[in-house]
Amino acid sequence: MFFILSTKTNSAQIPNPSCPTTCGNLTIHFPFGTSSNCSLDDSFLITCDQNYSPPKPFLNPGTVEILDISLPDGQIRIASSIASDCYDDSGQQINGTISELTLSKFTISSSRNKFAAVGCDTYALVEGSNDWNQMSAGCVSWCDSIENVANKTCSGIGCCQTSIPKGVKDFLVDIRSFRNHSRVRGFNPCGYAFVVENEGFEFSSSDLKDLGNRKSVPVVLDWSVGNVTCEEGRRNISSFACRSNHSECSDSSSGIGYNCRCLEGFEGNPYLVGGCQDINECEKMDPCEGICTNLEGSYSCSCPKGFEGDGKKDGDGCHAKSHTTLFYIASVTDETKVLSRQQHLTYKGILPDGTNRIVTVEKHDELDDADIEAFITKIVIFSQINHRNMVKLLGCCLETQVPLLVYEYITVKTLYDYIHDDVLARSLSWDIRLKIAAETAGALAYVHSAASVPIIHGCLTSSSILLNHDYNVKLCDFALNCTDNSLTTRCTGVLGYLDPEYMDSGRHTPKTDVYSFGVVLTELLTGEKANYERSGDCPGECYKQEF
Repeated sequence: MFFILSTKTNSAQIPNPSCPTTCGNLTIHFPFGTSSNCSLDDSFLITCDQNYSPPKPFLNPGTVEILDISLPDGQIRIASSIASDCYDDSGQQINGTISELTLSKFTISSSRNKFAAVGCDTYALVEGSNDWNQMSAGCVSWCDSIENVANKTCSGIGCCQTSIPKGVKDFLVDIRSFRNHSRVRGFNPCGYAFVVENEGFEFSSSDLKDLGNRKSVPVVLDWSVGNVTCEEGRRNISSFACRSNHSECSDSSSGIGYNCRCLEGFEGNPYLVGGCQDINECEKMDPCEGICTNLEGSYSCSCPKGFEGDGKKDGDGCHAKSHTTLFYIASVTDETKVLSRQQHLTYKGILPDGTNRIVTVEKHDELDDADIEAFITKIVIFSQINHRNMVKLLGCCLETQVPLLVYEYITVKTLYDYIHDDVLARSLSWDIRLKIAAETAGALAYVHSAASVPIIHGCLTSSSILLNHDYNVKLCDFALNCTDNSLTTRCTGVLGYLDPEYMDSGRHTPKTDVYSFGVVLTELLTGEKANYERSGDCPGECYKQEF
């Protein structure tokens, strides 16, 4: 394909409101337009061919089909042809096609495209040029049997690929054969070569015979405005193309002209007056754990009355203030068990505080009247704990037969689920396993030494480590019982994870958690379940650890 773009400049152009904004399936963004009164200058003209159904958009003068236009990236996707080199049974060349493109304004993106050749007896060359230099790149593809060809692999056996030169405004593909496909004609009568968008082509062995049925491939072009830098463009504000108050300018990567984009927190068309509009992050991103307030170009998070923190989901979130002894009660919405915990039943609930926030409601052990005040004190202490790898305690309700603890709601699976499920275990790469181990260790170190009152987990197992969709750790199952001056669980432990000292003394210490963490590490590394074997020759509850 071949076309020349005129670059008659009309930089002060402002599009008429009546200018078409679509052509078929394409949305047309200014500076592009379908007439000189609708585009920034002639290089951005689009021909909308009504002879197709639906109509097709073409770069002026109407030979290159436009697939998509991106304003933020300063890029445009077009359809480009495929060069082919075919031979009949006598070795005569037949049905050869070419692939070429010539631009006068835009450049072919070297970072978003590649040059590929497909065939078992094929070598190809792509030649391109900019305003000063001629450049080229080559590729050789060879194979003698289709059994040697691997799908999705383009390393020279049936398919090869290479990068294209930077800054070229045209290309011409030359494709040849070593032996006229005489040895491979049965499964590969043709060779093919083309410039294509990186994500626009993935090789399959069927391409050796069927690629000729494909009419075109996508190619990405870089486009920019004018022929000056941002600094030079600002000197003549009347013709400066970045017209929105909330836009910024960046020099083109090709070295000619510049591009405009909306500032962070805004979206729209920076080439139009008032074209960059505020993004409502509260609706679009849902970034807050507490109350979200939209601001111009930004947002803020805050916590409801009685809670403190930055309110952000990726920050401190919201947790009960230290002086708060009255907590919201959650209304249980499902008597269906949500999570299968070691010690307690957990339910899904909703906070009746106007936010309709979903929470997890956990039934605790029954308390005597004499224990309630001490239990509330411990709840307040625990509510001050704030660590991104621990499930947050929001509050409790004591107006029931057994206390109800209210936690943040997380729809997740446990580490145990991942390790001991053959399908899920495949997703746990070594890097992810190391991340899980490091985050668990960090959470334990925090509650052991950084909290105002030391907290001992006491029930640490792979089932008490929750994982969200990004494999982030959320440590759970703290049951809140007191030992000396520290908080620990009332959990009697899970055999296979408890240390021998606890089996003798019945007393939790930080070393209990460290031992349990070691068992979890072994389980994480080996994929085996933690078992135990009781020994009859030692006092107390001695046992031997086995995997």
